[in-house]
Amino acid sequence: MIPERFKTIEGDFLKALIFFFFAFLFGNILVLDLLFLKSPKKELTSDKSESAKVSVDSQNQTLCPASCIARIEEATSSSGSSNKKASEEEDAEDESTASSTKIRESLITLGTGTNASTDYENVATTQVYIDPSKYGTIKSVKFEVSIAVPTANQFVYVRLYNITDKNPVWNSELYMSGGPSSFLESDPITLASGNKLYVVQMKSQLKHQTNLNQARLRIESY
Repeated sequence: MIPERFKTIEGDFLKALIFFFFAFLFGNILVLDLLFLKSPKKELTSDKSESAKVSVDSQNQTLCPASCIARIEEATSSSGSSNKKASEEEDAEDESTASSTKIRESLITLGTGTNASTDYENVATTQVYIDPSKYGTIKSVKFEVSIAVPTANQFVYVRLYNITDKNPVWNSELYMSGGPSSFLESDPITLASGNKLYVVQMKSQLKHQTNLNQARLRIESY
């Protein structure tokens, strides 16, 4: 009885061992198959990517070869240099134009006349209204006169007078000593704001006739 039972157990053990062996063998084969299938797919994907890259490069070279790209870069560089040069020339021209038109000069003629008084008197023919605001931003104003003394032997004084405010314009007084004629120019003067009436005033040392050949204001403004 016991040997028969032992044989039965031995047969069952052998069958189980054979079963596990074939199961292990089948599992190994299955794993190898999976690895094999997975590896070609990766290589196929890589090959496909490389093929697509080569195709794109070939297409780019067909559409625009290396010589074409070189010419495009050369043209772009040349265009950039030309635009920069044109911009610099335009800026230089603008600066030149601005510097030449920045300061504007205006001359206001006051007139002519005569005088033979030892006190300041108005030269009636030289009255004029002046409004500085009409000349923009004023840089400087100068009073200029041309005087002639026929006897050439006396001091002569001349100035600009503000009739509206009843006061002389500061720094406008000029004088000459002897000589037949002279051109005189004042230091910069300041005109009162608003529309004011101005006149030239003169006086002489010996009451000899003095001729005012010219009187004017030179205004420089921006």
